[in-house]
Amino acid sequence: MSQGRFQEALDETAKIAQINKWNNEVHAEITNSIKVYAATFKNKSEIKVVQGNTVTDDDHRWWNISLLIICWIATCFSYFIFVFFIKYLPADIYVVSIVSGLSTFGYLLQTPIAKRYNLIVTQQVSYAIVATLLTLLIAFGTALNTLLYALFILILKLFVCLGFGTIYVVHLDLFDSSFLGTSYGVCNVASRLAVIGAPLIAELDNKTTPLVVLLAMNLTALAVTFFLKKKKTQ
Repeated sequence: MSQGRFQEALDETAKIAQINKWNNEVHAEITNSIKVYAATFKNKSEIKVVQGNTVTDDDHRWWNISLLIICWIATCFSYFIFVFFIKYLPADIYVVSIVSGLSTFGYLLQTPIAKRYNLIVTQQVSYAIVATLLTLLIAFGTALNTLLYALFILILKLFVCLGFGTIYVVHLDLFDSSFLGTSYGVCNVASRLAVIGAPLIAELDNKTTPLVVLLAMNLTALAVTFFLKKKKTQ
């Protein structure tokens, strides 16, 4: 029975019952026990097969890493470029400080959005809103007065902070614990190398160019999030 040869066990039980002259009740009870054990054995075997064939933790991990590198570069580049770019906000130091400080409330949006949807959707919301606001700012930025421009930058940086906070925890939905450290290391190194160019882009004479670069990055990151594969093993 430990080898799964249950039909043989049933046949041998029938022979033993005939030789020992078991009554029908005893024979039926033993036969039923064998069948119950056989069903349990089969279910355990199927579970092992499913677990053994799970592809997301092994086969999909480098696929997810390659896509997440794009997301990390877009998120970190957006976050750090505003550190340099915000000083060009057409306002006094007090407005700049308020905008910079209030934008950190974006981190607080992560929990309610993630609870209602999930971490990947939270990341998509961040990229989509940032891309939309960047498009509006590029198109109508010159027509905005100081306060409206500051408000646009505030909302932009708020959702950039949302994406920056979420990019760290989205790994939990994509990788098992044995690969988390590697995934963080690879993505961090790639994004930090790319962010070296952030101050160079921010300091360009044409101040629309950094916004166009950020728009392209966030649209690309938004697109690749739809191809991320969540882990299936829990």
